[in-house]
Amino acid sequence: LGVAFISRKMAWAVNQSGAEVRYVGSRDPRKASLFCSEWAGPWCTGSTYDEVLQQTGVDVVYIPVPSGLRWDWAERACRAGKHVVAEKPWEVKGAQRAQRACEAAGVQLMDATYFVHGDRLRAMRGWVDQGRIGEVRRVTAAAGSSLLLAGWYPDNIRSQPALEPTGALGDLGWYCIRWVLWAARWEVPRAVRCWRTDGGSEPTPVDVQGMIEVAGIVGSFEASFTQAKRQTAEVVGTNGTLRVDDFIIPNLGETKWNIRSLETGSSKFDTALAVQAGSVTGPPEVVALVQRMNQAAVGVKAPDKFWPRLGLLTAAVVEACAESMAQDGSRVPVLDPDRAHQEL
Repeated sequence: LGVAFISRKMAWAVNQSGAEVRYVGSRDPRKASLFCSEWAGPWCTGSTYDEVLQQTGVDVVYIPVPSGLRWDWAERACRAGKHVVAEKPWEVKGAQRAQRACEAAGVQLMDATYFVHGDRLRAMRGWVDQGRIGEVRRVTAAAGSSLLLAGWYPDNIRSQPALEPTGALGDLGWYCIRWVLWAARWEVPRAVRCWRTDGGSEPTPVDVQGMIEVAGIVGSFEASFTQAKRQTAEVVGTNGTLRVDDFIIPNLGETKWNIRSLETGSSKFDTALAVQAGSVTGPPEVVALVQRMNQAAVGVKAPDKFWPRLGLLTAAVVEACAESMAQDGSRVPVLDPDRAHQEL
């Protein structure tokens, strides 16, 4: 549903996975038809959002429309019996509505955060579990793009509070928060502090820094639309640091990481850097996400409640960060969205 730029990557991934993009919905069906011809294939039909949800041959619906519009369509898709991949960032109340609808219909709900589906994350977890960096003490992540500097921001949905009110926090900060949660083994954080470091001159945040208290460690992150492109993440231990330089969108083939530790050099007066390099080769992470949804669609795997809960947890941290920013960096507790969902 929608022909946003990011839809091109998802269409490519669907075709790579062995599935097919059969319908594309748009407010303008002509744009949907053009998208089909350019990115999907001859079997694709351009139509409206409603018409897509009415198709009995559609198993999974991808929803990249802006956050301000996303959850009504996600809920309707779930009620129509479609498995749903909803683009990030999520919003807790809207996502909870969709979660309830999906659970009632017996279908899968998942966010479109690619990197958690790749082989690299599992391999890195193995290295951490083997004690290669010692005990985890700190987690950091930084994501940057030059959206503002390149002149794209004013006309982008990320600059419109009604559509994407969290700006860089919900866009790039979402990935950083997900990295911290992964390092903390998906525990619910105790609290956050977050600052808007852009002076508030733009309608949505374009520079954000934050700290997350979780699992006895501190996670820190920064997200920016005013910097060179960055996607760097670390897990710092007592013996070394696991580092990834492309944690959000890696190479489509071999994905890499390393563990670095500083040691006293041979002269006793300098420092030597020791590096352990790791890599895996597997399907691109976005393709792995689609393959997981394919398995749900054909009944190989039952809907897994972990995925909507993970999306809701990430959304709860984003919303706590937004509240903290509004309070000049005050410490804000993180509400467990799963507990809140059970209490509804």
